Amino acid sequence: MPGGHPEPEGIGVASLEEWRGERGAKARAAPGWCEGVARELYEAMTREVVEETGIPPADLSPPLCLGFSRRVLHHRPDIIFLIECRLDSAAVAEVYRTATGVHRDESTAIELVPQQELLRRALDEAALNMPGCHLGGLALFRKHREATGTARTS
Repeated sequence: MPGGHPEPEGIGVASLEEWRGERGAKARAAPGWCEGVARELYEAMTREVVEETGIPPADLSPPLCLGFSRRVLHHRPDIIFLIECRLDSAAVAEVYRTATGVHRDESTAIELVPQQELLRRALDEAALNMPGCHLGGLALFRKHREATGTARTS
């Protein structure tokens, strides 16, 4: 489950001081500010998947916001996106193994688990050691699958 965050520079904010200052106030008042923030949120999610897996953006669906989850320890909110991949699991493993540019400091291995098994082991059996925000993300994913009728075994 790749994770990350948008970059403030993506919306023209270089620092917290700049955000709090006059330049930040002008940027926030400019037409298109909200659209730029939303675009950076969505583009950042795709960027994280590409950086952590090596899968080209052309093989990924646009991000779909599933909802929000809150971290158990610090109560910080997380926004949960679903990005589907057009590659099968064997191709994903090969891309991950051979891709250049994968951030190996953030991603040291890839585990390919059928969706139904992941949901069962993580949510039903509590057999996986995952942060609460990830479990919340999986619960949102399960609800999405049920609501859209997209539940499948892989």
